[in-house]
Amino acid sequence: MILRKFIKHVSEQNWVAVGLDVIVVIVGIFLGMQVTNWNEGKKQESLEQEYIARLHRDLTTTIKNTEYNIRWDEARYQSEMIIKKSLDEGKLEEKDLQVFSTGLFYLGFRNELALSWQTFEELKSTGLLSIIQDKTLLKDLGNLEDAYYRRKNILNSIEDLNSTITSPLIDFYYVKSVARNQATLVFDFEKISQNKKFKNIVSNITWRTHEMSEFRMYHYKQVKRVLASVEAIMEQQNIKELPLNEGQS
Repeated sequence: MILRKFIKHVSEQNWVAVGLDVIVVIVGIFLGMQVTNWNEGKKQESLEQEYIARLHRDLTTTIKNTEYNIRWDEARYQSEMIIKKSLDEGKLEEKDLQVFSTGLFYLGFRNELALSWQTFEELKSTGLLSIIQDKTLLKDLGNLEDAYYRRKNILNSIEDLNSTITSPLIDFYYVKSVARNQATLVFDFEKISQNKKFKNIVSNITWRTHEMSEFRMYHYKQVKRVLASVEAIMEQQNIKELPLNEGQS
């Protein structure tokens, strides 16, 4: 219809009407572009909020798993202290027998660092990192990833060394049963308490695993700081939390 009117006005040499037609077309194009840009902006904003919510879920899952591992570390460290104390005193109390057995079975073992990182990996692989407008958050996420892999490599090295150091200990006990993180071992306490090499290994491993636990705490605190930043953004933008996936780690 606009084209027919435009042709008519040109043929009639009605230049005022022609000018108005041109203005109408230009304004229409401009408004159309503005609406398109607005829609695209809303789409980008919605996508950013979706990724923010997913990052929050990943970090919350990481905190949950890390807190479990911290409790595990503490239980293992306490059992290792009982082993060391009993060996140093040359006496194993009846009440400490189960803890001693479990601690000896898991001596030097720690769970790996937890990091649920699927969303950040997706942002990188799809080239969508720029959709996150908060550049400080992006920097913090990148720093967390770098620190995670650095700590993981260090802990893996310590774990490998621990495995090598503790391997001679298996000759001193027989594993009767293991269930629900509880181990029952058969061993000659008098024999192992008088074995200097055995005691030195236990002492060495105890302090190494304590160092591993400290690395986990550094990781935990850094994740907590990044999570706090994400939660602040969610509060500002009124973004709802996503439920944690069952078995997500």
